[in-house]
Amino acid sequence: MARHGGAGNVLSIVALSGLIRRHRTAPAAAAPEPIRKGTAMTAFARRFRATGFAALLLLVAVPAVGLQPNVARDFVETIAERTTDILSSDRALAERRAELKGILRTAFDLDYIARLVLGPTYRTLSESQRAAYDRAFKEYVLETYSRRIDEYGGEELAITGAEPAGSRDVKVMSRITGIDQSEPVIVAWRVRERDAGPKIIDVEIEGVSMAISQRSEFASVVDQRGIDGLIAMLEDRAPPS
Repeated sequence: MARHGGAGNVLSIVALSGLIRRHRTAPAAAAPEPIRKGTAMTAFARRFRATGFAALLLLVAVPAVGLQPNVARDFVETIAERTTDILSSDRALAERRAELKGILRTAFDLDYIARLVLGPTYRTLSESQRAAYDRAFKEYVLETYSRRIDEYGGEELAITGAEPAGSRDVKVMSRITGIDQSEPVIVAWRVRERDAGPKIIDVEIEGVSMAISQRSEFASVVDQRGIDGLIAMLEDRAPPS
């Protein structure tokens, strides 16, 4: 097992420690809370923070392209190293936030994730609604993560392996320690080959897919407020910094 003290400051750790705390303490199968202004779901950002794909429901067919486990592992390690550079830099906060946004855009397939977390509802949207939702979702993720750059609390990530996940993906397994708890948190990064190279398409915390968990939260908001209400919420929760 290769331990990465520096590489452990992967971008997930910048934002993931709070989610892991919440994930560990949240009651199982809790009923959705009422939607309230200002406290409505922190959406994908919370789930992404601990940066399991178990039978993901794919929304869009893509060509089957095999990805070698060692390639996916190297990809995640490279992200970790780049993020470490940002965390340890003495550059201005605004500059480091901008750099972190660049990593998010490069490392994660935000287009795919946006479709995945909305589920079948995405297919029912008009062109203008899709454009508005895609834009709001991406900005929400970018703004929320980049603002959490100062929340890093010395957590460390150790890559423990990589294995095929289906015919197209690879799960890069890792263990995060130092998040106000004695037990490590197991995190799996689902990586898929794209035209532009490997991309992370989901993160699993202790066996739970964050994208699929987020889907239920989004569905609840859409049921109560419609897609325009979800878009408004994302925009309200992540105004440009």
